Amino acid sequence: MVNIIQRKLLKQDRNIQFVELTAQLPNGTHTHKTVIDHPGAVVMIPMMDTETVILIRQYRYALAQTVLELPAGTLEPNEDPLTAAQRELQEEIGYQAQTLAPAGMVYPAVSFTNEILHFFIATGLTPSTLPPDDDELIQVVNMPLDEAITQVKQGNIRDAKTILGLYHAKLTILG
Repeated sequence: MVNIIQRKLLKQDRNIQFVELTAQLPNGTHTHKTVIDHPGAVVMIPMMDTETVILIRQYRYALAQTVLELPAGTLEPNEDPLTAAQRELQEEIGYQAQTLAPAGMVYPAVSFTNEILHFFIATGLTPSTLPPDDDELIQVVNMPLDEAITQVKQGNIRDAKTILGLYHAKLTILG
C-alpha cells in the first residue's frame, strides 16, 4: 500500500490547491507527485423538453478558445452538489430546475487531480437568474439533443464532460 508521508502546499487558487505529495511505496522507495486538490464540480444536462438540451459557448482560458459545452461549475467549500447544480444553472443559463436527477459521478483526470464531477439531468426549467462569475464569458445555446450528438460525432464538441453528459441524456431520456 502507498503511504502519503507529506503534503506540501505549493499554491492556492480560489478553492483549488496545488500540492506536492511525498509517498512511500510498498518497496520503501519515496516518490514525489504534484497533484491538484479539487473540491469537485457539478455538470448539468438541462433539458428544455425531451428533445432540446441547453448548452453554452464559453471562453476557456487554458485552450484560448470558446468551447461548446454543458453548463458546469466548481463546488464551494462543503457545498452540497445538488445546491451547487441549482446555483450554477441560474448563473450560467438563467434557469432553475424543478427536478435535478443525479446522473452519476466520474473522476475526470485521475493522474493529477482528485476532482469528482457530479452529473445531474435538469428538467422543469423556469427562468431564474443569478449574476454570473466575473471571469465567465457565456452564450446560451438551445440545441436538439440529436444535433448535439451529431456535433460530438463530427468532432465539433470535444469537451469530455459534455460528451459523457450528452450520451447519458441520449440513453436515459430518449432510450
